[in-house]
Amino acid sequence: MRIRNPNSFIKVASLGSFHAAAQQLHASQPAISARIAALEETLGVQLFQRDKSGTRLTERGAQLLPYARKLVAIHDEMKLQLLDDTPQKGVMRIGVADTLAHLWMAPLLTQWRELFPLMEFELTMDLSQELWRSCTSMNLI
Repeated sequence: MRIRNPNSFIKVASLGSFHAAAQQLHASQPAISARIAALEETLGVQLFQRDKSGTRLTERGAQLLPYARKLVAIHDEMKLQLLDDTPQKGVMRIGVADTLAHLWMAPLLTQWRELFPLMEFELTMDLSQELWRSCTSMNLI
């Protein structure tokens, strides 16, 4: 079971609408419907009653709701536990050959800046031999 399925279930249940849940989850209404259908198929029960008056939980849906909330809460807690509490900060000095720098360094630095916003990156571009000499002279290798 994918965690987004119970999460979508919780949103539809709390908002009473597939459309409203889709807006809050930044997904399409058919995507939310598919998630709920997958959850219903996995569990073998109908979770919502849909009619002209709206969308409401079935008895089984109401029974599942507290468990879905616990499941999503445990998932979120698990993710938080795996994150490092102390963000990476400092200076990272990177030496890269000219050819490689032009090919892939810009997108890589962009990604690193997003992942490590407190890090400062210093980039040195030079010939491989010069980079090697520089590293050995500073006893970095």
